[in-house]
Amino acid sequence: MLSVVAYRLAYMQLSTFSDRFIYALKKANLTQSKLARLIGLTSQAVNGWATGKTKSIEGEHLLTAAAALGVNALWLATARGPMCPSAGQTQAEIIPGFTTLSVPSLRKQFPCQNA
Repeated sequence: MLSVVAYRLAYMQLSTFSDRFIYALKKANLTQSKLARLIGLTSQAVNGWATGKTKSIEGEHLLTAAAALGVNALWLATARGPMCPSAGQTQAEIIPGFTTLSVPSLRKQFPCQNA
């Protein structure tokens, strides 16, 4: 029997932040612990995103997590926009209202462009 997450992933029903986060984590081939180390947070904080205990993230945590996962921050937070921006596209070009963002580039390519 498929787990709820496996079912949602199989049918692309990524309606919650937690679902999108787990999907992006798998696509980036990262563990929760490795992501936590990459972005300078505790494993407990990242686990809260995966389990749904934390319903959303914003600000610097959202931007650094999205950069490390190689996904569009707007998609990760809200499911709006593409999961993966076009090659060379920055988060600032995707998120309405932002003109400059200083997020370290933690990955060279977005995971869906590696497939």
